Amino acid sequence: MVTFEVSGVGNLLDLPAIEPPAVPNLSFEPLPGKDDQQVDFGEQGPRGKRRWQYLVTASAAGTHVIPAGKLPAFDPDAKRYY
Repeated sequence: MVTFEVSGVGNLLDLPAIEPPAVPNLSFEPLPGKDDQQVDFGEQGPRGKRRWQYLVTASAAGTHVIPAGKLPAFDPDAKRYY
């Protein structure tokens, strides 16, 4: 199993699911009911965390490296997404 988690302040509820990157000889299936969110609304806006879990299946023996998931983010100083 692999888990991706995002936490912080901002619009976490509109955040799309973080999908695992393609890795040779590995397949990823989302675990049903494991899209977890804990978001509270306070004076500074929404704050909390979201988590996605995937079942990992290897089609070949050996050591496999799963790179970090990618998350688009907006830089308000540069006024662009990266």
